[in-house]
Amino acid sequence: MIDLQVENHGSVLLLRPRSEMGRFWIADHIPKVIPFADQVNGPAFIIGRCYMGIVSDAIAQGLIVEQLRWIDGSNGYAAQISAARSSQ
Repeated sequence: MIDLQVENHGSVLLLRPRSEMGRFWIADHIPKVIPFADQVNGPAFIIGRCYMGIVSDAIAQGLIVEQLRWIDGSNGYAAQISAARSSQ
């Protein structure tokens, strides 16, 4: 199950929780790291590209992150799963 989904829109990223773990992680990290992040469309946040490091932090802490990026000349996104939670 994917915990966070990141849509890359160039200068901004849209960060969405996709699991309860993702919702808890966002609630705990976004206000501390990016206190002025704009919340849009329910639980999604718009964050500046300069805060992309927060996505690396989520991966390092064991969350499964799906990164979407727009494919020029197409009508959709390319998805990449960035990390998998270790099975213990």
